[in-house]
Amino acid sequence: QAGGYVLFVWTPAFLTELRAQPLTSGSYRITALLYLAYMPGMLLSGWLADRFGTRRVMISGCVVSAVAFPLGMAALSTTGFAACALIQMGLACVFTLYAAPLTGLLFSLSDDVHTRFTMLGLVTNVTAAIFGGTAPALSTQLTSLAPASPGLGPGVYLAVLCGVVVA
Repeated sequence: QAGGYVLFVWTPAFLTELRAQPLTSGSYRITALLYLAYMPGMLLSGWLADRFGTRRVMISGCVVSAVAFPLGMAALSTTGFAACALIQMGLACVFTLYAAPLTGLLFSLSDDVHTRFTMLGLVTNVTAAIFGGTAPALSTQLTSLAPASPGLGPGVYLAVLCGVVVA
């Protein structure tokens, strides 16, 4: 949940308000481009999970995300519109390696329909409240950790969460 909130909700504000040289326009066009990468990425990641196994794809996605998010978010601190768009689209695709197979994994953990839907509802809502709900505020606070590259702090935060998931 935190990755989605940081990518889709927090980053447009970061690009226009929080970085040293804010983008004067276009951050919302970048978000639209992000969705153009995210939607097919979800389909591809779901297919990969079916072909190679849900856990294998999710763990691979977390490992790749643990490297890509700090580097990508740090790069967003200083790059122009085109580079920001490409970086955001790349991060969205990496994020899908974890996000797409998650629902399938939750459904596979129980044969009982009631248990499956309860589990899916609880996991979705609890993680949205705890990690998603706090991610934008925490990301804003973490921008002060590396003033020359304010996106690094939020990227490291997401990398740490990926490490927790893999552990």
